[in-house]
Amino acid sequence: MVPGSVPSEPEGVVVPRIEPPHLLAVCRGCGRISALSLTSEEVGALAGFASRAPEGWAVDGISLTLTATCRRCREGPDS
Repeated sequence: MVPGSVPSEPEGVVVPRIEPPHLLAVCRGCGRISALSLTSEEVGALAGFASRAPEGWAVDGISLTLTATCRRCREGPDS
């Protein structure tokens, strides 16, 4: 099976899962993920990157990931 796809009929055929552009923040300490909202202008800006895909590639999702350290990890377990 192709990653990011769901099985379809007949056996072995896959249909790409298309997701809207999204922004995630991922904590380097604990791995917690938080989805952040995007304005329509920001969605448009992210979607614009699809035109930069290598020739022959079919874009089925666009995401931007911010890596950081969450407050809980920065302040420690006793905070």
